[in-house]
Amino acid sequence: MASSTETGDTGIAKQPGELAVYFSHVGALLWPGRATKSFVVHSWGSGTLLGWKPQQLTLLIEQGRLQLSRQRQDLENIRSRGQFLFTAAIGVLGLIGLVLPEIAGSVDLLAFLAWVVSGAATFIGILGAAAVVVARKSVGEVDTSILSQVSPPIEEDLARAYANSISEGENTVATEITVFRDAVFFVVVGVTFLGAAWVLAIA
Repeated sequence: MASSTETGDTGIAKQPGELAVYFSHVGALLWPGRATKSFVVHSWGSGTLLGWKPQQLTLLIEQGRLQLSRQRQDLENIRSRGQFLFTAAIGVLGLIGLVLPEIAGSVDLLAFLAWVVSGAATFIGILGAAAVVVARKSVGEVDTSILSQVSPPIEEDLARAYANSISEGENTVATEITVFRDAVFFVVVGVTFLGAAWVLAIA
């Protein structure tokens, strides 16, 4: 009934490394259709719901709707920040290109190496920001076509479906936040090394 994998397992799976997740998203950006790694921060499914009263089931359903709505809003906020980061990082990359004549004219090997690191880190950050913007965002949903085949009363089945839909979105939000944060880190590294290259070139 829920589009996410239904599980009652309360254990958290072994997590992939941050860089592995980051570059899997970059890889999916460059090679569409490629599977991406993600973090599993939420693997709980629905409980039995035995003995729940109708008003309690209704409360659970409403809470499930609110959680799914919040997940979609969180992902949209991350996407918006990714767009801003992408634009800012493109500007930084342009600045890196503009200072190349100054770096080359200084004949300072350290300045040139810092410039190279700056360009590489910024470019990697740009790819990460782009991945955040365009990557498919998986959020759990309740399949109403399946729900329509359930004999009434449907409150218990609907409540269970919402409970089983939460994990997918929570994992997606956690993954996208991490990818965005790492993209910011790479851009900051790029700016820092650009400043170092400039200082070394004019010293």
